[in-house]
Parts: sequence; C-alpha cells; structure tokens
Amino acid sequence: MYEYPVRQHTPLSARAQETVMSSQHTRSAARKQKKPFRAKNLRHRRLPAALLSVLLLFLLCLLLTAPARYAEACIQGMALWAKAVLPALFPFLILTGLLTKLGAAQKLADRLSPLTEKIGLPGSAAYCLLVSLLSGYPVGSRTVADLHKGGAITREQAKRMSVLCSTSGPMFLVGSVGGAMFGSAAAGAVLLAAHLLAVIGVYLALYFTNRRKKGNIHAGQKAPAPYAGLKKIMPPHTLRVQNKTAAPQTTATPASEENKRNKTAAPHADTDGILAASVQSGVLTVLCVGGFIAFFFVLMQALSDLHISAPLEFLFSLPLSAAGSEGAAAGLTAGLLEATQGCASIAASGAPLALPLAAFTVTFGGGSILAQQLAFLKGAGVKPLAFIGVKALQGAAAFLFCLPIALFCTF
Repeated sequence: MYEYPVRQHTPLSARAQETVMSSQHTRSAARKQKKPFRAKNLRHRRLPAALLSVLLLFLLCLLLTAPARYAEACIQGMALWAKAVLPALFPFLILTGLLTKLGAAQKLADRLSPLTEKIGLPGSAAYCLLVSLLSGYPVGSRTVADLHKGGAITREQAKRMSVLCSTSGPMFLVGSVGGAMFGSAAAGAVLLAAHLLAVIGVYLALYFTNRRKKGNIHAGQKAPAPYAGLKKIMPPHTLRVQNKTAAPQTTATPASEENKRNKTAAPHADTDGILAASVQSGVLTVLCVGGFIAFFFVLMQALSDLHISAPLEFLFSLPLSAAGSEGAAAGLTAGLLEATQGCASIAASGAPLALPLAAFTVTFGGGSILAQQLAFLKGAGVKPLAFIGVKALQGAAAFLFCLPIALFCTF
C-alpha cells in the first residue's frame, strides 16, 4: 500500500512571525474602533422625514377642506406658466437642444474656454454657461449635473458652476417681465443687465476671495478632459477628433462604396432624430417647470390662508414704507416662493422700488426655481443651504445694481 509523504512545515522566521502578529493586532484594533449601531442615530435620521410627513398630511387635509379654492390657485399657476413661462422657455429649450446635438454649441464653447479657465473652470464650463445664458432656469443646472455625471468636471467645480450657470433667460426677463409685466422692454433690458452682473460678479468675488485665502485651489488636482463629459449629452459624431496624419488609402470595394452611400444619406435621418429628441426633451423640461409653479401656487395660497406669510409681509413693509414702496411687500413675500407671481405682483404695485425688487426676486429665484435647480444639482454634491445663500447674495447684488437706474429713470 502506497503511503503519502507527510508534508513538513518549515518554521517561520522571527521577522515573519512579527509581521503576522502585527497584522492580526491591526485587524483586532480596527474591529474595536468600529462604532456600535445605535438606535438613537436612526431616530435622528427619521425625525426630519416624520416631521415632513406630518406637514404634508396637514397640507393634504387643508386642501380637502376647500378643494375649489386650491384648484383655482392651481389653475392660476398653470395659466401664468402658459402665458409667461412657456412662450419664453420652450423655444430656447428646443434651439439649445439642437445646437447641442449638432455640435455648434461645442464650437462656441471652444472659443470661450480660455476665459473660463482663468476663473478656475474647465473648458466644458463655457458650454454650460452659454446654455444657461440662452435658456435660463433650470437648464443650466441640468447641464451642470450632466457634465458632472459624465466626468467632465469635478465635484468642486460643479459646486462653483452651480451658482455661475444659474441665470434667467433673456426672453423671460425682457419679454415676459419687462414687456408684459412692466410694459417696457427697456425695463426688461435693465433687469437682464443687473441680473447678469450680479450672478457673474458674485461668483468672481467668491472665487478670488477663496483663492486668496487658500492659495491655488487647483494645485494637485488632475483636470479632466475638456469635453469628456459632453459625450454623455452629445452625439458621438459631434465630438469626433480628426487625426493629423491621414489614414492609409485602401482599394475601393463594392462594400466600401455602399458604406459611403449610406453615410451620405445618414445626416437626413440623424437630423430627424435630433429634432424629435430635442422637442421631446424640451416638452418634458417645460412640463416639469409648470408642475413646480402650480404646486408652489397652491402652497402659497395655503400659507396665506393660515396667515403664515402675514408676519413676513409686515416685516418687509417696514423698510419699504420709508421709500414709498410698501405696496410691493406682498409681491416680495410671494416672490420668495414663486418668482413669476412675485414679479407680476411687484410690477402691478407701481412702487418706486418695483424694478430693483423684481431684480432681486428673479435673481434669487424663489422656492419654486430653487427646488427645480436643486433637483438636478443634488447628484453633483451641491449643498442646498450654501446654494441658497449664494443666490441670496446674488439677489441683493442685483437689487443694488438696479437701484440707481430705478431712482433716476422712468420706464
């Protein structure tokens, strides 16, 4: 019978034994440092959700007490959306979608990239800023989230871009607010200038202040490819890089001739698909905006019925009465929740400070626009309180920029 040899284990050296013992000690120490599960932490996490659920149930019961009243508020919100927001936003959504997918926006952003790189942002930020300037809320925030998801910008860059690429559209400010609400396109142009100066000026002030405190904030960071993330939101053929060296020529075959004919016929099919995709994306975005406006109209009516907004309106009326603009206090209070309704109420008051107050309202955005933007920016690591604080600073700057013109000019 065959006997298997006994395997002899060689003893470990003293150094190897010391290494094994140290690794075992490290693992045991790590286990001891793990914090035990505490139900108290879980209760703290569930408390805000439970409080929000109670408030929502209370709001639901309030809606059931007077359904016709709150249905009318919802209809008013949708009517304002259809009259002021839809005509101003929807065409720009389609046009910017077409520019994005056809590659024209990339070429324009390429020309603006040297400017954005001087203020601590990659070249792809120029594209996002351009889209925000053309389309307005919340398209800029959606583009920032897409760039971060695609890897074109870091989380820190997304946080800075979130406040820079947060602008209202020119058609809304000049056409809807200026022309329709104030009855003057010149007033809308002043609002647009003050709005853009405030957004860009506050960003530059914060950027250079932080840079002076922390030194070069980009030291040691590896910048992503300028248009790496645009591959997620642009068709591949718009981002194709041409080689400097020509490809070797091959002998033409019937199959290659057929491929050439297919490629020449492809742009027409691609154009049809691009138009359909742009219209579909624009419809979904503008419907989402309308839903936010209608919801905040209902919420604003509920707060008014509960007299919760009355103390805030009284506080605003105290400083505004000194300038003879106490009539705009109700519009300013409403603008903290819904900017479009707030601007309409401020313009209807005819107060001397109506134009600067409208500049603050549209630049701050109100709860409706802030909720739309934060819905996209949450995935990019943007903190809501910090974002709202910067938007408040931008609103105050827009008020100050617009104040001298409102005092010495009439529209």
